[in-house]
Amino acid sequence: MKKEFLDLKWFNQFSEIGLFSIVDFLVGDPGERKQQKQKFLANEIRNPKLDYTKITTTFLNTTKVQLVKLLKNIEDEELSKVVKQSYAKLIQEKLVHLEILEAVNVADDLKFNDLTINEFGKPSPDILSRLIPSVFDMLSQASTSKNKSVQQACDQLRQVISNIPQHSDPILKSFVPQEEPTVESKQIKVRFEEAFSEYGIENWNIVIDFDNLNSFINISQKEQTVFIPSSRKISPLHLEALVKHEIGVHVRRRINAEKQAFKLLAIGLDHYLKGDEGLSKYEEIKIFPSSFNSTVEIYLGISLIHGLGGAKMDFRDIYEFFYNYYLVSRHGESNLTTDDAENYGWVRAEKFFRGTTGQSKGICFTKDLIYLDGYLDILEVLKKHPEEEKRFLV
Repeated sequence: MKKEFLDLKWFNQFSEIGLFSIVDFLVGDPGERKQQKQKFLANEIRNPKLDYTKITTTFLNTTKVQLVKLLKNIEDEELSKVVKQSYAKLIQEKLVHLEILEAVNVADDLKFNDLTINEFGKPSPDILSRLIPSVFDMLSQASTSKNKSVQQACDQLRQVISNIPQHSDPILKSFVPQEEPTVESKQIKVRFEEAFSEYGIENWNIVIDFDNLNSFINISQKEQTVFIPSSRKISPLHLEALVKHEIGVHVRRRINAEKQAFKLLAIGLDHYLKGDEGLSKYEEIKIFPSSFNSTVEIYLGISLIHGLGGAKMDFRDIYEFFYNYYLVSRHGESNLTTDDAENYGWVRAEKFFRGTTGQSKGICFTKDLIYLDGYLDILEVLKKHPEEEKRFLV
């Protein structure tokens, strides 16, 4: 018997025009970015000029017209209140994302900042103060290092965060060092393929991305593909945590949603990502507690850029901070190098300043706050309604 869907007509139409992800457009030409990185690291420029070659005015205008038309048709023709409201909210979210991309396209950092904060929020001083104790614990652990570069990095970090208050109720009381990375992209791909088989997931692909200059794994719901940067390198335990995060939560929730009569659930309702990433982080930490380190870094970086450490920061400022952060957080590794610290500082800064020209101080892409915000929301749900955990993967 053929399965009937509540929203098949609207789902097919929306899928044709609305399955774009804002982050997919916040990348530049690999060659140009490489040149900017070289000039930046050589101190020929203070900040890099960030380009966004994937955004076109034609795409922005055409997609906006099509989404507005679809929204009107749904409002005029759809009888189900649930279907109508769900699509209306999701389309409105996508229209906001187009506005953000329009601001990026015309290099309007101020407008980008306002739209991004309205959509994704801004860092909380209270949450930041609950993260700082673990950072100071990291500094305390690294202070015993005999490596002069590590000692200098400790001093630099202390100066930057010295004005941030420490909360009496920290989210993480102590810093858990990560294992040394030994697993490379080809091995990651093999393990992800095994996970697809274990979970019974079909029709998904895994691609090693040689054009991606950063080291962050990305899932495309539209293409049903996991992209692994060729430079990605992690520890065996971290790999298992990522399998749980990316496949065990993100992809499985997508597969489980496709079994429902409401097809829109398969790609997610409006603003679903905060809960999805929060759950992924919750499951990841169970396996690999030090995976919380990256969550701390993200929230701390955005907070510092916004001035919660005392003064707003630009690309160069946050690069220098994470150059030092890398040396301190990995002080126990046998093959610690300043070249790796340089690359890490660049990758972190480039990700924070996605969507901006790279020239502004105090303006960055705040979307990644959702990892910690979502994780804290998951903990709150479990605190009040522990019985709901069994439904998280629905």
